[in-house]
Amino acid sequence: MSKRSLPARTAAAAATTTRRAVLMASIALFLPVAGCNLDIATPVDRAVNEIDQAIAQIERDSTRWQAVLQQLAEQFPKDIQGTVRNEVTQLAQRSVAAVGIEFRCNADFLADRAIQGLRRVRAMLLKQTPEPVRPSVCHMIPSVVDLNEAADSRAKIEIAGYDMDRRDAAGKPLRVVLFSDQTGESMEMPEERIGRATHYVVNLNVRGDDFDQLLRQRKVSKIRLLWGDALQGQNEVLVIPRGPQQKTITPVGLGKVTFVPRRTDGDADFDTDDDEHMTFRVSAETRLQGDDIQVRAFMHAREPRPDHTTVEGWSRWETAWTAPAGWRIVSVTPLGSSTRAGRITDHSIRKELLPEGEIVNRFEIYGDRDGDEAGSYTRVEAHFNAVTVRLEEVNP
Repeated sequence: MSKRSLPARTAAAAATTTRRAVLMASIALFLPVAGCNLDIATPVDRAVNEIDQAIAQIERDSTRWQAVLQQLAEQFPKDIQGTVRNEVTQLAQRSVAAVGIEFRCNADFLADRAIQGLRRVRAMLLKQTPEPVRPSVCHMIPSVVDLNEAADSRAKIEIAGYDMDRRDAAGKPLRVVLFSDQTGESMEMPEERIGRATHYVVNLNVRGDDFDQLLRQRKVSKIRLLWGDALQGQNEVLVIPRGPQQKTITPVGLGKVTFVPRRTDGDADFDTDDDEHMTFRVSAETRLQGDDIQVRAFMHAREPRPDHTTVEGWSRWETAWTAPAGWRIVSVTPLGSSTRAGRITDHSIRKELLPEGEIVNRFEIYGDRDGDEAGSYTRVEAHFNAVTVRLEEVNP
């Protein structure tokens, strides 16, 4: 027996150990393993594996969700029960139709919805309770209903998403609720105003004065979605309440005021004969009193001699125009007063025409005549210019 060095013997032993390990591993490949089918996995295992791979592919690249679903439907094991296969087929078929709403629901939304569907199928395969299929909303367009706009200018609200036709446990479809933050009350939107178009779109008809009136009467502040007994996410349309409407009326005529002032001095007879005269000063005013435009007139007339016959005074305020029911006056243009003065030397009617922009268009002054005048005949007529009135609704 030859003698070898210690290092040589150690190397030979290591080589023998390695050969034995390789041999044992090779044998193990051909030995049966308890509880496992070495030939091929069960149909359920294969289906679960394919679903896991599909989920992983979509998570890596959300833009391929549609192709992944179609490929899965084509390759899904034929021996899986019909209920599960139908779920996969329907998910793939709806993905094809979803192309038309990709501008509303982006790829990430649709990819997430595909993953939810696949996880539901996976749970069914494993005899687990799958998550209920509930509608998923990606957009509500428009997101605001402004009641200050004309009722006929608002056509519809489009609700885009996925599984919009699914019914809850009570058999009810996606419900639309009109909610008031002010009162805390809600009511379901009339079904005749809901268009359940496809799996992906529900349209709400919000046109017309009757719907506008309903929103205002119920003080609706939000349009919400309800599925089952719970709100469907945070999806809601804001309703902007109608503010007071304003309108302008022009021209608004104020008519005239006729005023006979009382005698304050002298006898009742003005005498303008023989170059005698009477002096006068006339005025007229307008004012806004609540929802009324009021007018009044003033006159002072005096005979310097021989006995100083005098008349003077203001008329009472008269209502010349009142705002229509349900409206209040915001402003009146112009408001103010006009005045003229002079002397009368005969029995004619004196007319004073005023320039544009004055409150009064003209004064007509009745001074002297034969006989007594003070307190009976002497008077002023103030003819007012038309005004512009701006109104606002009282109870919008």
